[in-house]
Amino acid sequence: DGDSSLFAVDAARGTIRWQVPRKVLTQKNAAYAAPCFLTGRDGGPQMILCGQSHGVTSVNPANGQTVWELPALPRRAVGSPIIVGELVLAACGNGAGQNTVVAVRPPASDGDQPEIVYQTDSATAPYVPTMVAHGELVFLWSDRGIVTCIDGPSGKVHWRQRVGGNYYSSPVRVGERIYGVSLEGDVVTLAAASEYKLLGRSALGETTRATPAVALGRMFLRTESHLLAVGEN
Repeated sequence: DGDSSLFAVDAARGTIRWQVPRKVLTQKNAAYAAPCFLTGRDGGPQMILCGQSHGVTSVNPANGQTVWELPALPRRAVGSPIIVGELVLAACGNGAGQNTVVAVRPPASDGDQPEIVYQTDSATAPYVPTMVAHGELVFLWSDRGIVTCIDGPSGKVHWRQRVGGNYYSSPVRVGERIYGVSLEGDVVTLAAASEYKLLGRSALGETTRATPAVALGRMFLRTESHLLAVGEN
């Protein structure tokens, strides 16, 4: 909430390669969103950052210079941005359910400006959980257990269903399935499809706030006092 900056570290030596300041609008708008990477029109990587102070920002990871920026996030960014086709989807909100998802189209050429393609203001949009996509389908898993599937390019709602529970972890997609783990320790499995289908529900028996990790054919889940590996031997 105080002095803020973005910096790159040399992985081999631990030295700072570059550092640029980030402005702070108030003392209560720190951002918690992790950056993601976008392939720019020149084929090079761009790092996408989200926060209330700057909005949605594209940075050249080689030197920290801003490529483009759009002040489009009126509240705190906690969930991380994702890339869906040619759009950047970013979320912001607060604990009262005043949440927003913004779809931003990056500039097509030098001199152009980024633009908002659509946005959704709804209590069903996520605040803490990060969105997840499957092709052009985007799944918004809200903190209060309402899941919405939208068309990524247009924002059209395909379906919206309450699955129950409260969520601090983010959903993950494995193939054609999406898994969400509630604070109460329930694992909810949905079809990653344009029609709603509940595929299963399992109880871990403990509180969890951690997002599942998937590797080597297994899913790893961290609860309040256990680390679980689920899958075939």
